[in-house]
Amino acid sequence: MKNNLNKIQPYLREVFYFLTAALFVFYILELIKPNIVIAYLNLAYLLIIWILVAIVIIVNNK
Repeated sequence: MKNNLNKIQPYLREVFYFLTAALFVFYILELIKPNIVIAYLNLAYLLIIWILVAIVIIVNNK
């Protein structure tokens, strides 16, 4: 299993970077114009996915 996670590690990091950038952009958009993002996208789901990807990356690095 560790070998399989090592193969997808670069992809997980890219997904993590993308989700981090998306959360940052959505946060800035919410500051500029309230309810512009929340009306169409539930940010809680995005944050949960971001946390899960981060946990997998951290566990895989040990």
